[in-house]
Amino acid sequence: TIVIFFETTKVRANDSILKHIESKNIFYTGQLWGNEVNQALVTLAQTSGHTIDQQAITLLASRIGSDSRQLHYEFKKLVAYNQKKRDITTDDVSLIIRGKQDTNIFTLTDALAKKDFATAETMVRNIVQSGEVLYSLLAMIAFQFRNLLMLKLAEQGNISKDEVIRKTKMHPYVHQKTSQQLKNFSLERLRTIYLDIFETDLAIKTGTRDDQTALDLLMVKICRG
Repeated sequence: TIVIFFETTKVRANDSILKHIESKNIFYTGQLWGNEVNQALVTLAQTSGHTIDQQAITLLASRIGSDSRQLHYEFKKLVAYNQKKRDITTDDVSLIIRGKQDTNIFTLTDALAKKDFATAETMVRNIVQSGEVLYSLLAMIAFQFRNLLMLKLAEQGNISKDEVIRKTKMHPYVHQKTSQQLKNFSLERLRTIYLDIFETDLAIKTGTRDDQTALDLLMVKICRG
């Protein structure tokens, strides 16, 4: 039996519930704002017994963005690469961490919106062949559909573009590209897709399905929706 506790706010470090859960089974996800990205990277380095200089932090943040799950995943790659040394440098980041593939993720989302599984499958293959790992790709898909869901809710609430960008800290370019995709999704469909993404993520983390199978099934669900 698997029991999942989901909190919309960060649990306090001294919360009694944490005494009964192994640290490896605790996941913090969502967007980091401003200096939180830098602080998160410093904490990750300290926890893993490494150090990371400010230039490396700046480069890493520019390549990964502010998604906390993606940040943790990419940092693990750096730690694995730096097993024989403790300092993480800009050279390490340049060599190991690839930039986010914004253009490809928008094209992939367009294909999924049109329920074009063949094109979506080809896109995934091309992205993976370029060096992106499947779980990282899932994080990109989750990030984009989260943005779509936020903008759809904002649209229905008659919230202005400027206010959305201010409150979500979304980059204007991302807002523009995502807004162009809104007409392809109903609010109900976006909610269903976001739940499917959560279940896919859980299946991978618990070992119920391998990355490839889980991602393929997710795309089938989205295209059939």
